[in-house]
Amino acid sequence: MKKMRKRFAIAIVVILLLSVLAVPVIISGDENATLGDENVTNITNMSKANEDNTVGYFYLNTGGRIISAFTTIANETNVSELELPISIAAAGDLVDKIAFVSDRDGDDAIYVMDADGTNVEKLTSNTALDGHPAWSPDGKKIAFDSDRDGDDEIYVMDADGTNVKKLTSNMERDVDPAWSPDGKKIAFVSKRDGDFEIYVMDADGTNVKKLTSNTALDGGPAWSPDGKKIAFYSDRDGDFEIYVMDADGTNVKKLTSNTAYDAGQVWSPDGKKITFDSDRDGDFEIYVMDADGTNVKKLTSNTAYDGHSVWSPDGKKIAFVSDRDGDFEIYVMDADGTNVEKLTMNTAWDSSPDWCLLQVWDSWIYDTNGNGVIEKNEAGNAAKDYFDGKITMEQALEVLLLHFATQP
Repeated sequence: MKKMRKRFAIAIVVILLLSVLAVPVIISGDENATLGDENVTNITNMSKANEDNTVGYFYLNTGGRIISAFTTIANETNVSELELPISIAAAGDLVDKIAFVSDRDGDDAIYVMDADGTNVEKLTSNTALDGHPAWSPDGKKIAFDSDRDGDDEIYVMDADGTNVKKLTSNMERDVDPAWSPDGKKIAFVSKRDGDFEIYVMDADGTNVKKLTSNTALDGGPAWSPDGKKIAFYSDRDGDFEIYVMDADGTNVKKLTSNTAYDAGQVWSPDGKKITFDSDRDGDFEIYVMDADGTNVKKLTSNTAYDGHSVWSPDGKKIAFVSDRDGDFEIYVMDADGTNVEKLTMNTAWDSSPDWCLLQVWDSWIYDTNGNGVIEKNEAGNAAKDYFDGKITMEQALEVLLLHFATQP
């Protein structure tokens, strides 16, 4: 009986969706937008304004992509900040989230918070050590390392902490996962062959390949935004320095050279700069350099530990860890080192931040003309996306109900 009721409900929804879908799907576009140096026509402006600026959503009608722009200037639409290769169905409000590790509840667990330090949520809960959270590029998953099964292994879970899966399994340490920009591979560090080396595997844990091979310690793999290179640190020359290699492990080049400890390398979103940690001036501070190792600049300066930096998705801010106030907390600063703000505040150990720009489902994304009404053709877009398998029935129904609820 329950199955019959469920089928009947589904049939009703399908009929309603079909009735909407019968209307031709038409999306009007704005003229003359710029994407980097290219001119893009036939786009739909779905921008939303707040008290500071205008956050833009632009749907490329011809390319089937959502482009996010952080600013609009006069009559010219500037969409050079960030391009997201997703369909309109997957889009929604853009929310900055930071995953991090904390022992505030007694055990090292993974948490997530908004980029302003609010809305903290605990994602993992066990007596093991969970560490080094790394967002997948689409924001849907988080890879991390854990010794919950007795050995340090790489795991992956959904962004809400559910569906935990073990990706590696051996008797030695597998730690420090890092996603490739296309989300297809994960680099990590392992001692499975006796020395700490950098490996890469498919995102499901298969096809493991060794990228480095020497008796030194190689660690901290960080992909360049274009996926062509991996930066890492190594003491292969006696001191810990930062190196870069092609994504297949070839063409290794040394970027830093001094008797200090240089590590914690992270690429800027545009691939032009690399931040890193160094004690070259006596205290651990955060530095930035060009991607070729030149133009080194010091961003922090105090007698505490500052390190483990990570860039915001727009490249305007850097989150990092510091014990400058007595406890290890997470801070954020502008990319030039100014305007430092404290995000976490407790007597526990907060560390290992990783920053992600999440796509949060927003049914109003289908209000393409921004008039506060889901028109019939706009609901038709949702219906089409449902039948194309791009959104769930619940999401399509939400748009459909908004269509009926917002009619004049």
